[in-house]
Amino acid sequence: LPISTPALTGLAQYVQRANEDISRCRPDLVISRAAPLYEHEKKLLTEVFGCPVTNIYGSRELGHIAMNCPHGSIHVNQENYLVEIEGVGIDQESAGPGKILITPLFESPMPFLRYRIGDIAELGGNDCSCGRSPLVLKKIMGRIGEVFKTKDGHLIEPNFWCIAFEDGRPSQDVERFQVVYRRDDCIRFRIVRRAGYSAETEADLRHFMEKNFPSNVQFEFEYVSDIKPQPSGKYLFVVNEIEQQEEQLAAV
Repeated sequence: LPISTPALTGLAQYVQRANEDISRCRPDLVISRAAPLYEHEKKLLTEVFGCPVTNIYGSRELGHIAMNCPHGSIHVNQENYLVEIEGVGIDQESAGPGKILITPLFESPMPFLRYRIGDIAELGGNDCSCGRSPLVLKKIMGRIGEVFKTKDGHLIEPNFWCIAFEDGRPSQDVERFQVVYRRDDCIRFRIVRRAGYSAETEADLRHFMEKNFPSNVQFEFEYVSDIKPQPSGKYLFVVNEIEQQEEQLAAV
């Protein structure tokens, strides 16, 4: 059965930390759901469980909308869902990333018509090398509030932060991190440090960010002892204070 990505990665980390022998119950396939599966998480699950890892794209209110094929494409379940990008015609491919609209094609107590699910993605064609014809979600960038938009209009997707923290020195020195969008020119990093964390680690992170962001964006570092999960068990990968401030102003 599909299991939530946070639960699977938590189990894998425990197995790795406790050096558990799972050879007698090794799965043939790991299926994650309920959250994006980032590359560092996929790598961890593959190493620990020693089998292929895939991910289902869906939601509690709508069900399983799309899933990876063996060739890595994310195919839409077109027998049950109409998937569109807002502002793009049904018979056209997306010219770039946009807000996803979902219309289930099955009966349900509550109809959803062009439902804004709250994600940003890009549609592709149906020419996957696996031979399957259903439409492909070329890229799922993440939740609308998790995508950072620079002043020059460049979109930074959540997976960018995984690349920043899961490569080189930071991958060894950072236990857990959280990205806080404070303003469109200010980003704060909450970091739980490991023993090897040093000024060089922060310098490496600053260099990576400054290389990929406009010069007007500032970066702040906040060091904490822990980053608590939500009641659901999911960790807030990104905290968007810009969106929260806008919502507060709209409510006034």
